[in-house]
Amino acid sequence: MPQDSGIYINRGDAYRELKKFNLALSDYHYAMDLGGDSKMIKARLSLTHYALGSQCFNQKDYEGANIEYSRVITFFNFNFLLGDRIHEQQSRVLR
Repeated sequence: MPQDSGIYINRGDAYRELKKFNLALSDYHYAMDLGGDSKMIKARLSLTHYALGSQCFNQKDYEGANIEYSRVITFFNFNFLLGDRIHEQQSRVLR
């Protein structure tokens, strides 16, 4: 099994583009365990959880959406633009 975190980051990116979000998350977490750039990986984790949250929201799974949007906040070191958008989505979910 390769020990280069970049391989798992790249494969995670490919999975995310294919909307295979759980596989992407698995690769990103493994890359972080291998000591990859945690700031870069956390940003990717955030994007993936955001996509999952949007998917849940569109399927009217509001509890799942709220969980995923909360995970976005956990992994991302607040970018104000994204932060405002997440809070807006969470407020729509909690209504």
